[in-house]
Amino acid sequence: MTNLVDLDRALAEFLEEGPNTAPEAPVIAALAHARTTPRRPDPFAWLRSDAMAAPRGRMLGLRPSLLLAVVALIAASIGIAVVGSRSQIPAVVVPGPSESPPQPSNPAVVSPSPESSPVIYFQQVAVLVNAGPPFIVSINDTTGDLLEATSLPPGDGASVGNDEVRIGADPTDPKALIVTWSGTPCEGEGGMQVDERTHEVDVGREVCQGDSLPLDRIVRLRFRTTATAADWTGRIAAIPQETGPAPTPGVSAP
Repeated sequence: MTNLVDLDRALAEFLEEGPNTAPEAPVIAALAHARTTPRRPDPFAWLRSDAMAAPRGRMLGLRPSLLLAVVALIAASIGIAVVGSRSQIPAVVVPGPSESPPQPSNPAVVSPSPESSPVIYFQQVAVLVNAGPPFIVSINDTTGDLLEATSLPPGDGASVGNDEVRIGADPTDPKALIVTWSGTPCEGEGGMQVDERTHEVDVGREVCQGDSLPLDRIVRLRFRTTATAADWTGRIAAIPQETGPAPTPGVSAP
């Protein structure tokens, strides 16, 4: 502590005894240099106070840097308030009108239109024969594409085998097929099922006892669209009763 007091006392005595004025020439040169040398512009000069200037009034008694901090804080508070005031409820998107009408929950109650579900064809045709009793064949199909079934007059005897069904084209109509099979005169009834999806024709014949010669049975089938004979096949087979309406009395599907 004694050393510090002695140093302060010695420094004060030196300053009192030392010179208190500066040489005139260096002072004049320094002032001339300061006046002639341009100062670099300071963009932040308005924020800095001049230490050599007299004190001036400050806005609300605040320093410029503190004032900027207050303004920034107020702006941030306003932004937070605006963002927080937005509705948190998600936007509800209203769906537009559906291109197709809504379907009922139970599809079994839907009534199909005649265009989408055609009526299944069923007809009993009296087939022309050269001998024996009248021959009735019950004809049905699976899609309703069959429009008409008619009998054509046969020739003498049989032109096809006993277990054969021949399907040919009708030269007068591209939408028609001619189905030929053989049977005996003891037969009085039979059945035919036409499957447009598989292009098959099943012929059901009545089983009877007789030694008569076989005869042709010929039926012409006409469809809604073109029928290509090469795409179709036929066979002799039993026709289940559930494939068509119940036959009329005297006619039964084997």
